[in-house]
Amino acid sequence: MYGLSPNLLKRTAENGFSYNNLIPLLIILIIYYLPYILFLLSVQKNLSLISYKNRKINSYLVWIGLIPLIGLIWNFFLAVYIKESNYEEFKEKKIDYNGDYGYSSGITFSVLSCCIIIPCINFLSIIPQLVFFILFWIKITELNKLLILSDNKSDENV
Repeated sequence: MYGLSPNLLKRTAENGFSYNNLIPLLIILIIYYLPYILFLLSVQKNLSLISYKNRKINSYLVWIGLIPLIGLIWNFFLAVYIKESNYEEFKEKKIDYNGDYGYSSGITFSVLSCCIIIPCINFLSIIPQLVFFILFWIKITELNKLLILSDNKSDENV
């Protein structure tokens, strides 16, 4: 007899697996990935505001960060590419900016993200990781605003 019999349902409940166990996992994944997706949208916007010749990567490549484990390493590259791309764009547009284009907070966030997979220190790195993630996101949003303002000023001068 094939299909879902009462015995089969009883055995899955006894073994500990049921689809009800997936609901908390899905909620945790949504809570984790939703802010990260919004962050990646902000990074993509930042790269799309930069002229093509000054971009170190295409803006759609930020989504590599969603791939598990590869995303941990990709965060390092994103921090470097964001810094270099924004530096070149700000230099070309002659925007006076004295910051590091989010590089230090991006690299710190990346290191702390990698600490999540180390057993004894993973719980110690969660709060600092969140703090530096927010700082990195704020810096990228600030860069976006400066780029939009410089585009508006250049449109007014034309």
